[in-house]
Amino acid sequence: CTQHPCDFQAERFRIEWKTRKAAGETEVFLAAEHRVTYSPRRDNPVFAWDAAVTIARRKTDTLTFAEPPGAAVVRVDGPLVHAWERTGAGLRVILNEAVLGEVSLTFSGVLDAAGDRFVLAPPSLAGAFSSSGYLSVEEPTGSRLVVEAVSNAVEVSPSEAAPARGPSGATLQPARAFAFASPEGRVTVRLADLPARHESRAAFTLRASEDGAVLDGIVRVTAR
Repeated sequence: CTQHPCDFQAERFRIEWKTRKAAGETEVFLAAEHRVTYSPRRDNPVFAWDAAVTIARRKTDTLTFAEPPGAAVVRVDGPLVHAWERTGAGLRVILNEAVLGEVSLTFSGVLDAAGDRFVLAPPSLAGAFSSSGYLSVEEPTGSRLVVEAVSNAVEVSPSEAAPARGPSGATLQPARAFAFASPEGRVTVRLADLPARHESRAAFTLRASEDGAVLDGIVRVTAR
Protein backbone atom coordinates (compact mmCIF):
# COMPACT_ATOMS: atom_id res chain seq x y z
CA CYS A 1 0.00 0.00 0.00
CA THR A 2 1.49 3.37 -1.02
CA GLN A 3 -1.04 5.90 0.31
CA HIS A 4 -2.23 4.33 3.57
CA PRO A 5 -0.57 1.96 5.96
CA CYS A 6 -1.64 -1.64 5.47
CA ASP A 7 -2.32 -3.66 8.52
CA PHE A 8 -2.51 -7.43 7.76
CA GLN A 9 -2.96 -9.96 10.51
CA ALA A 10 -3.70 -13.70 10.31
CA GLU A 11 -3.37 -16.50 12.78
CA ARG A 12 -2.94 -19.17 10.12
CA PHE A 13 -2.34 -19.38 6.44
CA ARG A 14 -1.54 -22.20 3.96
CA ILE A 15 0.37 -22.17 0.70
CA GLU A 16 -0.33 -24.89 -1.92
CA TRP A 17 2.03 -25.62 -4.80
CA LYS A 18 0.69 -27.31 -7.91
CA THR A 19 2.83 -28.53 -10.78
CA ARG A 20 1.60 -27.20 -14.09
CA LYS A 21 2.19 -29.21 -17.24
CA ALA A 22 4.05 -27.30 -19.90
CA ALA A 23 1.98 -26.43 -22.95
CA GLY A 24 2.09 -29.21 -25.51
CA GLU A 25 3.80 -31.71 -23.19
CA THR A 26 2.82 -35.35 -23.79
CA GLU A 27 2.85 -38.04 -21.13
CA VAL A 28 4.59 -40.53 -23.40
CA PHE A 29 5.57 -40.50 -27.07
CA LEU A 30 5.12 -43.80 -28.91
CA ALA A 31 5.99 -44.92 -32.43
CA ALA A 32 5.87 -48.45 -33.84
CA GLU A 33 6.99 -50.33 -36.93
CA HIS A 34 5.20 -53.62 -37.55
CA ARG A 35 6.21 -56.52 -39.77
CA VAL A 36 3.37 -59.03 -39.99
CA THR A 37 3.43 -62.12 -42.20
CA TYR A 38 0.27 -64.10 -42.93
CA SER A 39 0.20 -67.77 -43.90
CA PRO A 40 -3.33 -68.16 -45.32
CA ARG A 41 -4.34 -71.79 -45.53
CA ARG A 42 -7.59 -73.60 -46.04
CA ASP A 43 -6.87 -75.36 -42.77
CA ASN A 44 -5.19 -73.69 -39.76
CA PRO A 45 -4.24 -70.25 -41.16
CA VAL A 46 -1.63 -68.54 -38.97
CA PHE A 47 0.39 -65.32 -38.75
CA ALA A 48 3.60 -63.96 -37.19
CA TRP A 49 4.14 -60.34 -36.20
CA ASP A 50 7.26 -58.45 -35.12
CA ALA A 51 6.89 -55.00 -33.53
CA ALA A 52 9.64 -52.46 -32.84
CA VAL A 53 8.31 -49.78 -30.46
CA THR A 54 10.06 -46.50 -29.69
CA ILE A 55 9.24 -44.93 -26.31
CA ALA A 56 10.26 -41.30 -25.77
CA ARG A 57 9.77 -38.36 -23.35
CA ARG A 58 8.52 -40.49 -20.47
CA LYS A 59 9.06 -44.07 -19.38
CA THR A 60 6.27 -46.61 -19.52
CA ASP A 61 5.88 -50.23 -18.45
CA THR A 62 2.76 -51.08 -20.46
CA LEU A 63 1.93 -51.11 -24.16
CA THR A 64 -1.51 -51.73 -25.66
CA PHE A 65 -1.86 -53.17 -29.15
CA ALA A 66 -4.83 -53.69 -31.44
CA GLU A 67 -4.73 -57.16 -32.99
CA PRO A 68 -5.28 -57.40 -36.74
CA PRO A 69 -9.02 -57.67 -37.47
CA GLY A 70 -10.02 -61.30 -37.79
CA ALA A 71 -6.89 -62.54 -36.02
CA ALA A 72 -6.13 -63.68 -32.48
CA VAL A 73 -2.72 -63.60 -30.80
CA VAL A 74 -1.84 -66.73 -28.84
CA ARG A 75 1.74 -65.92 -27.85
CA VAL A 76 3.81 -62.80 -27.06
CA ASP A 77 7.59 -62.90 -26.62
CA GLY A 78 10.34 -60.35 -26.09
CA PRO A 79 13.34 -59.71 -23.84
CA LEU A 80 11.39 -57.11 -21.84
CA VAL A 81 7.99 -58.85 -21.81
CA HIS A 82 6.76 -59.80 -18.34
CA ALA A 83 3.15 -60.74 -19.11
CA TRP A 84 0.26 -59.97 -21.42
CA GLU A 85 -3.53 -60.02 -21.32
CA ARG A 86 -6.46 -59.39 -23.64
CA THR A 87 -8.60 -56.48 -22.43
CA GLY A 88 -11.45 -54.40 -23.76
CA ALA A 89 -8.92 -51.77 -24.85
CA GLY A 90 -6.77 -54.29 -26.72
CA LEU A 91 -3.80 -56.54 -26.13
CA ARG A 92 -2.06 -55.20 -23.02
CA VAL A 93 1.63 -56.09 -22.75
CA ILE A 94 3.29 -55.58 -19.36
CA LEU A 95 7.04 -54.97 -19.41
CA ASN A 96 9.56 -56.03 -16.78
CA GLU A 97 10.07 -52.37 -15.83
CA ALA A 98 9.33 -48.86 -17.05
CA VAL A 99 11.64 -48.19 -19.99
CA LEU A 100 12.69 -45.44 -22.34
CA GLY A 101 13.98 -46.30 -25.81
CA GLU A 102 13.20 -49.25 -28.10
CA VAL A 103 11.25 -52.38 -27.20
CA SER A 104 11.13 -55.42 -29.49
CA LEU A 105 8.20 -57.82 -29.36
CA THR A 106 7.18 -60.93 -31.29
CA PHE A 107 3.58 -62.09 -31.62
CA SER A 108 2.12 -65.21 -33.19
CA GLY A 109 -1.45 -66.34 -33.62
CA VAL A 110 -4.22 -67.73 -35.79
CA LEU A 111 -6.85 -66.33 -38.14
CA ASP A 112 -10.44 -66.68 -37.01
CA ALA A 113 -11.81 -68.23 -40.18
CA ALA A 114 -10.27 -70.66 -42.63
CA GLY A 115 -11.31 -70.92 -46.26
CA ASP A 116 -10.32 -69.71 -49.72
CA ARG A 117 -10.66 -65.95 -49.22
CA PHE A 118 -9.02 -63.72 -46.62
CA VAL A 119 -9.17 -59.99 -45.85
CA LEU A 120 -5.82 -59.23 -44.22
CA ALA A 121 -5.10 -56.11 -42.16
CA PRO A 122 -2.23 -54.70 -40.10
CA PRO A 123 -2.04 -54.42 -36.31
CA SER A 124 -1.53 -51.12 -34.49
CA LEU A 125 -0.18 -49.63 -31.25
CA ALA A 126 -2.68 -47.64 -29.18
CA GLY A 127 -1.77 -44.01 -28.63
CA ALA A 128 1.12 -44.10 -31.09
CA PHE A 129 2.10 -41.05 -33.10
CA SER A 130 3.11 -43.41 -35.92
CA SER A 131 2.07 -47.04 -36.45
CA SER A 132 3.23 -48.28 -39.84
CA GLY A 133 5.08 -51.21 -41.38
CA TYR A 134 4.81 -54.12 -43.79
CA LEU A 135 2.24 -56.84 -44.42
CA SER A 136 3.52 -59.97 -46.17
CA VAL A 137 1.61 -62.99 -47.46
CA GLU A 138 2.92 -66.52 -47.95
CA GLU A 139 1.71 -68.76 -50.77
CA PRO A 140 0.68 -72.11 -49.28
CA THR A 141 1.86 -75.37 -50.78
CA GLY A 142 -0.57 -76.75 -53.32
CA SER A 143 -2.38 -73.45 -53.96
CA ARG A 144 -1.87 -70.30 -56.00
CA LEU A 145 -2.11 -66.97 -54.19
CA VAL A 146 -4.33 -64.43 -55.97
CA VAL A 147 -4.46 -60.82 -54.75
CA GLU A 148 -7.99 -59.53 -55.40
CA ALA A 149 -7.87 -56.02 -53.87
CA VAL A 150 -5.54 -53.64 -52.05
CA SER A 151 -6.54 -50.46 -50.19
CA ASN A 152 -4.46 -47.99 -48.15
CA ALA A 153 -1.33 -50.01 -48.88
CA VAL A 154 1.37 -50.14 -51.56
CA GLU A 155 2.95 -53.30 -52.92
CA VAL A 156 6.70 -53.63 -52.37
CA SER A 157 9.34 -56.29 -52.88
CA PRO A 158 9.10 -59.17 -50.37
CA SER A 159 12.80 -58.68 -49.62
CA GLU A 160 12.12 -55.07 -48.63
CA ALA A 161 9.47 -56.17 -46.16
CA ALA A 162 11.95 -58.31 -44.15
CA PRO A 163 9.25 -60.82 -43.11
CA ALA A 164 8.63 -61.82 -39.52
CA ARG A 165 9.78 -65.13 -38.10
CA GLY A 166 7.30 -67.92 -37.58
CA PRO A 167 6.46 -69.61 -34.25
CA SER A 168 9.33 -72.09 -34.77
CA GLY A 169 11.81 -69.26 -35.30
CA ALA A 170 12.21 -69.94 -39.02
CA THR A 171 12.05 -66.96 -41.39
CA LEU A 172 8.85 -67.04 -43.43
CA GLN A 173 9.06 -66.73 -47.22
CA PRO A 174 6.24 -64.51 -48.52
CA ALA A 175 5.16 -64.36 -52.14
CA ARG A 176 3.73 -60.81 -51.94
CA ALA A 177 4.38 -57.86 -49.63
CA PHE A 178 2.75 -54.47 -48.98
CA ALA A 179 3.71 -51.33 -47.07
CA PHE A 180 1.09 -49.57 -44.91
CA ALA A 181 1.12 -46.26 -43.06
CA SER A 182 -2.06 -46.69 -41.00
CA PRO A 183 -4.23 -49.48 -39.52
CA GLU A 184 -6.74 -48.91 -42.36
CA GLY A 185 -4.60 -50.89 -44.81
CA ARG A 186 -6.35 -53.94 -46.31
CA VAL A 187 -5.24 -56.74 -48.65
CA THR A 188 -7.80 -59.23 -49.94
CA VAL A 189 -6.40 -62.54 -51.18
CA ARG A 190 -7.84 -65.77 -52.53
CA LEU A 191 -6.42 -69.27 -52.74
CA ALA A 192 -6.86 -70.88 -56.16
CA ASP A 193 -6.30 -74.51 -57.02
CA LEU A 194 -3.21 -75.24 -59.05
CA PRO A 195 -3.95 -76.57 -62.53
CA ALA A 196 -3.54 -80.33 -62.91
CA ARG A 197 -0.16 -81.38 -64.26
CA HIS A 198 0.28 -84.26 -66.68
CA GLU A 199 3.39 -86.09 -67.70
CA SER A 200 3.41 -88.22 -70.82
CA ARG A 201 5.84 -90.57 -72.53
CA ALA A 202 5.44 -92.22 -75.90
CA ALA A 203 7.30 -94.65 -78.14
CA PHE A 204 6.36 -95.37 -81.76
CA THR A 205 7.49 -97.86 -84.37
CA LEU A 206 6.83 -97.34 -88.08
CA ARG A 207 6.75 -100.42 -90.28
CA ALA A 208 6.72 -99.76 -93.99
CA SER A 209 6.30 -102.28 -96.81
CA GLU A 210 5.21 -102.38 -100.43
CA ASP A 211 1.63 -102.87 -99.28
CA GLY A 212 1.62 -99.87 -96.96
CA ALA A 213 2.79 -98.61 -93.57
CA VAL A 214 1.84 -99.51 -90.01
CA LEU A 215 2.52 -97.27 -87.02
CA ASP A 216 2.63 -98.97 -83.61
CA GLY A 217 2.98 -96.97 -80.44
CA ILE A 218 2.73 -96.91 -76.67
CA VAL A 219 1.67 -93.79 -74.75
CA ARG A 220 1.87 -93.40 -70.97
CA VAL A 221 0.13 -90.45 -69.24
CA THR A 222 0.64 -89.70 -65.52
CA ALA A 223 -1.56 -87.11 -63.80
CA ARG A 224 -0.11 -85.21 -60.79
